[in-house]
Amino acid sequence: MADLKAKSRKRWRDRGYHVENGETMMHAPGGIVRRHDVFGFADLIAVPMKAPERPVWDGGAVLPTRWIWIQSTSWSNATARLRKIQREAAGQGQWARPIRELARAVLVRGDLILIEGWRRKKNSRLYEVREIWITMEDLEDDNA
Repeated sequence: MADLKAKSRKRWRDRGYHVENGETMMHAPGGIVRRHDVFGFADLIAVPMKAPERPVWDGGAVLPTRWIWIQSTSWSNATARLRKIQREAAGQGQWARPIRELARAVLVRGDLILIEGWRRKKNSRLYEVREIWITMEDLEDDNA
């Protein structure tokens, strides 16, 4: 499978963002490898290179000028990532307290949280992306 984080990184760099890795790998004795994301949900952090003098347009959509906290995953796993973040924001997961407070702080600050789901197009070598933008209402959903 392709490196989905690399695809997200390139996509946002091409849009004028500086992108840093938010995921680290921990190697424990016995060959155990664990991944840790920033706040438990951010693989990448995209920061605008400079504040634009006017809104930035991309294919008819205004691109945000705020920081974007990105979870990069497969197309089929994107909805599961949203549910995981919602559960943990509701205090039902392993990282309940940090995610609940920090994810809300990210949104209150005006930053954005994005889940990017990638898949290969049928009969092609090209990939397409599915975006799920997380809002404060998503984090406060009691049905998570």
